Amino acid sequence: MVQIATLEDGDYFGEISLLANIPTTATVTTLTPGIFITLQREQLNRLVHQYAGLGAQMREALEHRLAQTYALTD
Repeated sequence: MVQIATLEDGDYFGEISLLANIPTTATVTTLTPGIFITLQREQLNRLVHQYAGLGAQMREALEHRLAQTYALTD
C-alpha cells in the first residue's frame, strides 16, 4: 500500500471515481474517529450544472490529483 495523502478536517476524497466514472481508486484508513459526508454522482452532477465554472475547476483538480497519484505509484 502506498500512502498518497494525509487528510485533515474539510479535506475530501473519492472525487476521481465520481468525476471519471471509474471504480474507487483509493482506500481510506482513519487514525481517529471521524464523520464522513457522502455525495452521490447525481448530486454532484446537479451542482456542476447549477454553478458555472465548477465543472472546469473539478476537472482541473481531477487531472492534478491523477498526476499526483500516478507519480507516487509508478
